[in-house]
Amino acid sequence: MEWRNKKRGFCFLVLTVMLEAVLGGMEGSNAMAAEEGERRCLIQATSLEEDYRGAAKLGLLVTRRAVGGEVEEAFENVLCSCVRVKVEGHYGSGSIYKMLEDEVIIVTNRHVLQYWNEDSYVTFFNGRAAEGTLIGVSEEADLGFIGIPTAGFTYEELLTYRNIRVAQMLENEIASEKVPAEGSELFMVDIASKWNTPVMMEGQLISPLMYLEDFQTEMLYAKGEAISGMSGGGVFDAYGNYLGMLTGATLQNELAAVPAETITKEYENIISNKE
Repeated sequence: MEWRNKKRGFCFLVLTVMLEAVLGGMEGSNAMAAEEGERRCLIQATSLEEDYRGAAKLGLLVTRRAVGGEVEEAFENVLCSCVRVKVEGHYGSGSIYKMLEDEVIIVTNRHVLQYWNEDSYVTFFNGRAAEGTLIGVSEEADLGFIGIPTAGFTYEELLTYRNIRVAQMLENEIASEKVPAEGSELFMVDIASKWNTPVMMEGQLISPLMYLEDFQTEMLYAKGEAISGMSGGGVFDAYGNYLGMLTGATLQNELAAVPAETITKEYENIISNKE
């Protein structure tokens, strides 16, 4: 298997709801109202900031699951988690990994971030461009993370974004939460070519974990077409679960992606090392 790259033998693809306002109700009555058999309902409205901070703290800002397993629906659901990364005149791709109260965490390939500087920025699905700080890159896998302060966004805007939904690896989970079987349908998003007209690129899972000599590690291996700029973008199953991060491709339409499990592990390592 030959992977194209100018420096090596493989190709990196770098070149080139809204949540509803929460209303909480408390039912209560005073002694006189109770005696009269009356019940009064006190309704308290929350602000958009409270909505966002509460949802982020509870981890509720996650892409919706396409319950029926329809790829078209899943594609529409994950767009709010997809971003384009601009570095040194080139575009790569990425995903919203976590939405925290004060920071949005972006994950992409390490080779996309190798020239990250003060002129680099991230473009979200709605066209908003934002600068960020490089949190760190993994020494074990081709991935890294960018942190973007939420202070530069309105809370209404933040509530339209979502972080990726990572497929679980538990045998007793429902079908839409399991890692898909070999041969199942998957898709990617080309948002790097034009952020305002993202394109779905479909493929087929060959193996969720396969040792690939060119990467010297276990990768998600699939068949499908990918083009320049898609490196760092998500690989999703038909339910919209995030399976991994697209990293390389061949002329024979072979795809390699960093598995989601590896990304989770490396994020924890990077954060713990910074503390």
